[in-house]
Amino acid sequence: MSSDLQAKLGQSQGAAGTFYQVVVFTNTSSAACTLYGYPGVSFVTGMGGHVIGAPARRNTALGDELVTLQPGAQASSLVGVEDVGALPPTKCDVGKADWLQIYAPGDTGALYVQYSAQVCTNASQVFMTDGAVRAGTSGGA
Repeated sequence: MSSDLQAKLGQSQGAAGTFYQVVVFTNTSSAACTLYGYPGVSFVTGMGGHVIGAPARRNTALGDELVTLQPGAQASSLVGVEDVGALPPTKCDVGKADWLQIYAPGDTGALYVQYSAQVCTNASQVFMTDGAVRAGTSGGA
């Protein structure tokens, strides 16, 4: 299915020590497809590269919703990235990343988008959340 989807960044904003970024999925196929649940989101060293730090934790505030995408239609997820500079140095070794690796819900093929951020390189310190996929480009916000 990842071959039938394109990922790109949508709107972003910052609030109270967290940067929020909408990730938009577009159905690039000639047939309808469905998405249900949460994407897998991680920072990586580059396209096909190694994961940096912990993957995003699910933000279950809105819950799952089945989204049907007609050809050319869009769905999105809201990703929150903590300001890792505010985390105690004993919990977080701060590094830099320039790519997000994204797995659409239920898919095993990775999509990549460029996104530069300071990250926590400690794999046991979760510093990101992702929301369930929603129809449209607002990420459910």
